[in-house]
Amino acid sequence: MTAGSCYVCLPHLAGETAFVDRLEGVCGPVTVHPGPNRPDRETLKRVVGEYDVVVCGVFEEFDREVAEAADGLRALASLSAGLDHVDTAAFRERGVAVVGVEEANVVSVAEHALMLVLAVEKRLVESHRAVLDGEGRDGLAGRPRELQGKTVGVVGAGPIAHAVAERAAAFGTDVLVWTFRPENHGEFEALGAQFVADLADLVERADVVTLHLPLTEKTRSLVDLDLLAGVEADRHRTLVNTARAGIVDPAVLDRVGEGFVFDAAGLDVYPEDPPERERVYYTPHTAGVTREATARMRRELVENLAAALDGGGS
Repeated sequence: MTAGSCYVCLPHLAGETAFVDRLEGVCGPVTVHPGPNRPDRETLKRVVGEYDVVVCGVFEEFDREVAEAADGLRALASLSAGLDHVDTAAFRERGVAVVGVEEANVVSVAEHALMLVLAVEKRLVESHRAVLDGEGRDGLAGRPRELQGKTVGVVGAGPIAHAVAERAAAFGTDVLVWTFRPENHGEFEALGAQFVADLADLVERADVVTLHLPLTEKTRSLVDLDLLAGVEADRHRTLVNTARAGIVDPAVLDRVGEGFVFDAAGLDVYPEDPPERERVYYTPHTAGVTREATARMRRELVENLAAALDGGGS
């Protein structure tokens, strides 16, 4: 069945005719935001009141105020695994189905997390610079490290966390896992992973701590200076975040370096003004947008949207 009309907030999708055609088969006529910029707040409030379906990305914020303007909106669909940019409760209270693409980028993000781990441990950026500067090994502040025999602490237990744990185990690491409800995640036992009851204990024991949680009130600033206060800064330890920037208190990133709990970090998500530090590697929020993941996200969004409009969504 079709919903009647659809507004797509992402201007670059205007040229993706196959995706737009599939959307039209589910939603009816599609209007793509003209760009070049993404829609502002007033535009979001207008379109949720004028269209049956709105398709967005992670950079559009749909809070309660926007939800209150959603007269007649049937579905809000986000091309993202996380929905922390949407007040899902506010929209669902108004009978609006909210859908995402939760598992489309699992492989993409898991591979990216391990790439950041390896880039930090193998000193990839410094090595690249040292070769171009003609310094060779003398341009490195320290030798690269191996992963085998190290301990990787995975924070979270969703599909991405599991995929990261699986890949980390393949490198010959010991895997620790912390999550709010470990009793719901027996699938980690087959990997030989060990659940840890206390997050600070996981940080203390791990050589690498990698974050794979949604951003909620419970997880906001989960990794802060209070959490790390009792952890000894007695050895090399790397922080990796491919989840959401808000999970890490910016004060932690400001101190990454020698003499701190984390002396290195690999970040795909970060504050608006990321600190420039020698041993902090950044990627521009690309963990989940490989060519393959993007294709899966678009395909799954159409499928999930069709199910929601047929009464099977939430």
